[in-house]
Amino acid sequence: MFCASQIKAQIAAESLTAALTTAYKQNDFPGFSVAIVNSDSILYENAFGFADLEKKTPYTTTIIQPIASLSKLFIGMSVMKAIEQGLFTLDMEINSILPFKLQHPYTPEVPITLRHLVTHTSGITDHADTYKKTYLYNTPVNEDNPIYRLLKSKGYGAEGKTLLWLLSYRII
Repeated sequence: MFCASQIKAQIAAESLTAALTTAYKQNDFPGFSVAIVNSDSILYENAFGFADLEKKTPYTTTIIQPIASLSKLFIGMSVMKAIEQGLFTLDMEINSILPFKLQHPYTPEVPITLRHLVTHTSGITDHADTYKKTYLYNTPVNEDNPIYRLLKSKGYGAEGKTLLWLLSYRII
């Protein structure tokens, strides 16, 4: 027996699916997936289009894809939450947080702070070859890595590696 809230949820999901289908058809997206979650469950998930246009492989909700700049939203929220909770400050040196040491590439005597990272003033630059290595498409050498185990337990197989992400992981 359905209750009113289940019917409303079903109607909302169908409406969202229709809107996303329209967006897919009106744009040049090869494919994408959408998930809406709360603290303990998936409220909605669906996939649209193709993961591989040439092979006509459908895009699914389990496709592993780097999220690129979208990760900035989650990292930024994690960092601000940690600051709100007093776990660290914007002016804290990252070497006091990270499990390894970094030094400024041009002025090693100047410590890199969290403020430098979030304002892109750390002196650390992206290089094409380095950037390509920030996503793991194969199993890492160390499968005992707790981050990798967590992602695998949630159904993911790739992880973006950034200093801010590592910092936010260490404080969560």
